[in-house]
Amino acid sequence: MSCGEAGWIGPLARSNCELLEVQMVAVTSLSLLVLMATHFFLQGILLWSFHQEADMVGGRDEMVGRRPIWPLFGLLAIHFLLQGCNASECPNGWVKYQRQCYGVFFKKQDWLQAEMECQNYGNHGHLVSIISNQEGEVLSTHILNNFPDGESFWIGLRDRLKKGLWRWSDLSTSMYTAWVDGAPKNVDESGFCAYVSVKQKFLKWNDTFCNTQMAFICEILL
Repeated sequence: MSCGEAGWIGPLARSNCELLEVQMVAVTSLSLLVLMATHFFLQGILLWSFHQEADMVGGRDEMVGRRPIWPLFGLLAIHFLLQGCNASECPNGWVKYQRQCYGVFFKKQDWLQAEMECQNYGNHGHLVSIISNQEGEVLSTHILNNFPDGESFWIGLRDRLKKGLWRWSDLSTSMYTAWVDGAPKNVDESGFCAYVSVKQKFLKWNDTFCNTQMAFICEILL
């Protein structure tokens, strides 16, 4: 199972997995995870008791001086269990769509600063990638219903090389586009970073200078 499919894995584990482009084995059943944690923890207690009894009667053998590691496995399994439970919900104030969470921020920053702040939220955090009409409608509805004062927001689309090659910051790929008429202009006078605005009900994309100070929308994965 790939990193993207391993929904219960914590943010740090998922980040390392994606960075190394390796496959991880995921336990998808919480009940199985609870069983694993209980098994390891109880087995650790039994081994520890046996070890202590052997010391008391003078029956020291090669186990003396070692510390049973099974309780650590139990605690580790419990740790992942708790991370999985927390990862099933979006942070307060964010909206969920499928396995993504979207957060709207009104602190105005340039495109790169906004992207870096989104990355600080972990769990593959980036400026939002809008790769389908349905996803765009979810965002539009969320902003219109909850942020009536919203005007313009950065999204994760940028032409970094200024050659007409627009890419999402999280490397998402999709044939879907929602540019306003005449955009992107792909000239220095218009800029090479994309945003959505209230003029198009946050459904269409436009381009502007990347150093423009603007609110932004972050996306993280569950």
